[in-house]
Amino acid sequence: MAHACLYLASAPKSDGIKKAIGKASEAIRVQGALPVPMKLRNAVTGLMRREGYGEGYRYAHDFEGHVAPGETYLPDALRDARFYEPSEEGLEKAIKERLARLRTK
Repeated sequence: MAHACLYLASAPKSDGIKKAIGKASEAIRVQGALPVPMKLRNAVTGLMRREGYGEGYRYAHDFEGHVAPGETYLPDALRDARFYEPSEEGLEKAIKERLARLRTK
């Protein structure tokens, strides 16, 4: 416990997640509950498959780096939304660089 406390006390701090939750909450307040994209819906019955559930889903682990290029998972109304914006501090800097690389694929 002491090691965990020391690590947390000395780790770089960020409010990026707090801001992201606030942005997501605002999107929900403005947009309301949006439907899950069809490609993300589990097609457990024939009817669901015929209705298009799961159609177009690309399994990330089938791709290099385990990322499906150009894939999106948000509802269309939020397609370009960005909730989490990492800072230049600590590990977030590496996260920011990785997200920038992924967005160019």
